[in-house]
Parts: sequence; C-alpha cells; structure tokens
Amino acid sequence: MELISKVFSSSLVDSHLVFLGYGDLEEWLQNLSAIHSNIHLHREVPHDEVVSIIRSADFGLCLIENVSLSYFYSLPNKLFEYLFAGLPVLASNFPDIASLLLKVEGGLCCDIDEDSITESVLSLEKKFISFHIRNLDAYCWDAQADRLIKMYHYLLKPR
Repeated sequence: MELISKVFSSSLVDSHLVFLGYGDLEEWLQNLSAIHSNIHLHREVPHDEVVSIIRSADFGLCLIENVSLSYFYSLPNKLFEYLFAGLPVLASNFPDIASLLLKVEGGLCCDIDEDSITESVLSLEKKFISFHIRNLDAYCWDAQADRLIKMYHYLLKPR
C-alpha cells in the first residue's frame, strides 16, 4: 500500500486511488488522503456490494508482493471482482495472474517497483492499451459450482 500510495502521490499521475475498507493502516491512509486530493479512503462495504461500487473506477489494482510461493501463484478474489465489474486490471507480473489476464484480455501486468507501476498507470490513464474483457464465463460461480459438485461426487463415490 505504501508503494502504491507513493505512485499516486506523484505529480505525474492524474488518477484517483481509492482504498476500500479498514485495517491497521486506516489512520495513515486518512492522513494521506488529507494531503493528496486524489487519494481516498472509502468505508468498508458488504461483500455483495463490492462489484457495484468498484464499477465506477477506470481500472483496478491487484499488485501483490512476491513474499511467498502462495502469493506468487495466487489468483486473488479482487482480481475476479475487477474483471466481473468490467474493469481492466493492473496486476503483479506473476505467471497465473498474467496467464488469466492474457486469456480474458483483461489487463496489464507489471513488476512491483515504483517505476514500473508508474509507467503502467500512465499507460492506463492515457489509454495506450485497450482491453476487451471476455471469456469470463468459465470463472463465474455457476461454472465453478458445477465443477466443485462434480469433484465432491467423485471424491465421495464408494470405491
């Protein structure tokens, strides 16, 4: 969050940054938003309202530090929330995230450093790249639920 805030605090970036929710850094974020008119803290929202709230954004951020293999191979819920809201995503350049974004034509990956994030945000602001998010049907809950139910039936089948 500190790195992202630093990028959006730069005079080069015109976009607004909105943090949803609360946590240990809430006071720090409130102070930051008092200093920078383009950084905002939004109260927490019920899970079923997240997609409708984030639809007002121009793009989503799914920037995760590579602190473990679990993070490196993750596909975070927020990545799918952004995509299902129709938002292109700026995400960490991790293999599974990059593969998904390429498959659904849903975003851009970058390294987790200030220059790479800034350059990517500026590209998104200037719309140097256009995205046509598609092929999400396989990732919706209905499709995933069918697969999960089939897997449970297989696992519970007497042998």
